[in-house]
Parts: sequence; C-alpha cells; structure tokens
Amino acid sequence: CTGQTAFPSASAVSVPGTSPAVSVTATQVLPGLTPSAETRPLPTVTFEKGPYLVPGSDPASISILWQSKDAAAYWVEAGTDSTYALGRVAPSSVTSDGLAKATVSNLQPGTHYLYRVTNGKSQAPGSFNTPSGSVDSLTFWVYGDSRSGQATLNTINGDILSSIQTTPADQTFVLFSGDIMDLANEGNLQADQFDPRYTSTRQMMSELQMINTMGNHDGTKIFIKYFPYPFAGKFYWSFDYGPAHVAVVDQYADTSPASAQWQWLEKDLSTSTQPWKFILLHEPGWSAGPHPNNEGVQKIIQNIAYHQHVAVIFAGHNHYYARAEVDGVVHITTGGGGAPLYDPLPGEPNVILAKKEFHYLKVQISGNQLTATAYMPDNQIIDQFTIQQ
Repeated sequence: CTGQTAFPSASAVSVPGTSPAVSVTATQVLPGLTPSAETRPLPTVTFEKGPYLVPGSDPASISILWQSKDAAAYWVEAGTDSTYALGRVAPSSVTSDGLAKATVSNLQPGTHYLYRVTNGKSQAPGSFNTPSGSVDSLTFWVYGDSRSGQATLNTINGDILSSIQTTPADQTFVLFSGDIMDLANEGNLQADQFDPRYTSTRQMMSELQMINTMGNHDGTKIFIKYFPYPFAGKFYWSFDYGPAHVAVVDQYADTSPASAQWQWLEKDLSTSTQPWKFILLHEPGWSAGPHPNNEGVQKIIQNIAYHQHVAVIFAGHNHYYARAEVDGVVHITTGGGGAPLYDPLPGEPNVILAKKEFHYLKVQISGNQLTATAYMPDNQIIDQFTIQQ
C-alpha cells in the first residue's frame, strides 16, 4: 500500500467469513453476545502461540493470531475499554494444527484499543494503538537476529514495554530485520519466539505489530504460515504508519532491474506521499563482516533508495550493531537481538561505527527531524544519530 489511507468516521469491527460481511458499530454487538455477561473478568489462558498482532491490509485494520488445540472455540472481542463494546469477531481461518486468525477492521485513527481472545470462559488479553491521523510524529522500534537468544530478546522486549508504559503513544510497531529462529521448523519457532516462560516477549507480541523481513534462517513455508502479511508478491510488501512508509524487501526473490520486485519497489517508493521512507531487509549492503556485503543492496537497492529519498535501510544478518552512510542514505545493521555476537571487522568501507553488543533501536520522528538511538539491554546508549530533512 502507498499513501495515507483515509479512515472511516465510524468506529466498527468487521466480521470476516460472513456473507454478507457484518459491521458492528460501537453501540452494537453481534446477535447472541451479551455484554453484561462477557465483560466480567475471566481466568487467563496461555496459548501455544499468541495472541500476536500482524498488520491488516490498511492502517485501519489489524489481524490477531493465536494457536491452540481448541483455537476454533475462541473469538476476538475488541473495544476502547474493558467492556469490549465493539463486539466480537470470529476467526476467518483456523489451520488443522490450530492456528487461528481474526481481522478487526474499520478502526479509528489515533485510538488505543483493548482486545481479548476468549471462549467466554477464559481469555488472553492484549491491546494496540492505531496510527494517528497526524503525520508529524512517531516512535517505533527496530532489532533482529534473535534466533535462540530468548533471554536477551526477553530483556530487550521488557525494555520496550517499560518505555511504552511511560509513553503510551510509543506502542506502535517493531521492525525485525530477520532470523527469528535458528532453524525453519515448528519446534525452533516455538522455542525461539513463543516460549511462554519469556513473558515480556509474549506481551510485546500481543501489544505491538511485529514486522518481520524473512532471513536466511526463517524458511518460506513456516514464515508465511505464521506471518501472513499483505504481500504484494513473494515476501515483499509495504505499509504506512503515521509519517512513515516502510518497504519490506525479499532478498531471496529476484531484485534485478526489470524484475517484478524491482518494478514494485520503484513504484511503491515513488508513489508514497509519506515524508519519511524506510527499507527493511535482512542482508546489509555496507557492514563490517564476517558475512560479505550484499551486492544487490550496493548495486540496485541503494540506487533506488537514493533517488526515492529513503532515509534509512535497516538490515541484520551480521550479529552486532553498525552504522554506515552512502550518498546520504543511512545503512543500519541491527543484528543484536540475541543470536551469538560476531566480531566486527575494522576499516570497512563507509562504516562509521560498529559495536559488538546486543541492542535495539528506538526511532523517533518529530516533524522534519529523525533521531535514532541504539540501546544495550541495560539501557546504555551505544549510538545516536539524527537526520534532518
């Protein structure tokens, strides 16, 4: 999607899978739902996975996913408070192994929503913010390459949640630069990302949209199953959030000139009206080894980024923090989400700074200024840079 999507004036939840589609306004509930009976506190249920958030097809919609043996018996209730007055949304799909997805749409801009996945007897709660109609300010978060480093990842997510508790408007999204698991199989994904013992990671995924680019460890089948983004083709797509437009690139599909992805990326960035543009991918174009610099980024994507005024290209793959700059485009390697760290090589071309540290980034936009701060899990700052438009 490109450009800023207009939001409808009515706050509603649409129910997928019905014919015709049902839209429930804030003063209505679906037939058979009794608000007074459903709004009482319920015991908490722990699912195998989720609930977790995936962006919908536009800024006014969001998908909620969960996995359990009895997933089909649950539904989503949503609202602006714990009465969940917008009603309930049935899952639009449930896989044979119990992965359910329900999409809430027609949401109002700049609104904090509560939701819960419930069967009327137990619940798994969460919340999210919708993008503001203002295009002046935004905070979002970036990290990647967590793989089997669950404890480090949990600490990072705990830091993010603490920051959001202080500044609720910062509950937006996380850009993840790839390699969410060690090996592309069900067991590794469960252990590396959804282990219920790591409560901060679980909570983060229930409260912030997690935007993954596919890494070389992630595998195509399991990636698309658990992260069903609104792809434009293969595993590339884009989204808007406030003043930001983010293009997510699939480096394991053709990006050569005249390829489908190249044509899409050119058009996507050139037609976006958002003042701040970003690219998220896995293998960096300029970094500090030991993985070599990606020639596709250097020879193809950098040229598009330069001409389409992309502010930052976020990557991972090398397990440390590095910042490079090429013709005004900042290239960030953020591969310190938990996987074993690498030793950055000194003196690499265009690299301004490289640090062997676990870390995450907080990116803050205010009008025509962007400030990005790289934090270690103990909140020590390892780098900060500013871009002025």
